[in-house]
Amino acid sequence: ITGTIRLPDTLKYLGDNAFYGCQKISGQFIVPRDLEYIGINCFKDVGFNKIDFTRNIAIEAILDNAFMNCKKMSGGLVFPSTLKYVGPNAFNGCEYITNIVLNEGLEFVGTNAFSNLKSYKDNNNTSKYNLVIPSSCKFLGGNLVYNYETKTATFSNTDIISAFNDTAFNSFLIAKNNPSFTLSDSKTIVFK
Repeated sequence: ITGTIRLPDTLKYLGDNAFYGCQKISGQFIVPRDLEYIGINCFKDVGFNKIDFTRNIAIEAILDNAFMNCKKMSGGLVFPSTLKYVGPNAFNGCEYITNIVLNEGLEFVGTNAFSNLKSYKDNNNTSKYNLVIPSSCKFLGGNLVYNYETKTATFSNTDIISAFNDTAFNSFLIAKNNPSFTLSDSKTIVFK
């Protein structure tokens, strides 16, 4: 399958393993308007060169490994305001993604969700992109403990957030006034 892949706008759920391992699928995937969930391993190891969320108004969850190792995927990722959950390894290994905009409303980013994104580095081996963790975020995968009673998260090591392992952002910033995180330092936290 080559070219643009369009599924009906009324589709609500793409199930686990739906296109898993279809490496010869290429071209662009336009996320249907009403799609709410992308299942575990749904597009793992698929050969997409781009994914487009601009028409979608309903996505709530991108589950574990959903786009893992889509190594040809390029361009930026801009998510709709409805997205609440990005599972572990969801975009791990999508090496040519050039920028990520995390939406306000996002609550959970799983371990290694955006790991191994190589193309953030320019010719000088530095990044021109910053990543802002939205104030709505309650969980960043790796090296933190989330307390469900108090609804707070405490980082055990602010130098390592494995949701973004081996990703060359210029900086990681937590949006001001995020009530969900308890940090050991009251200053602005920048993750290198």
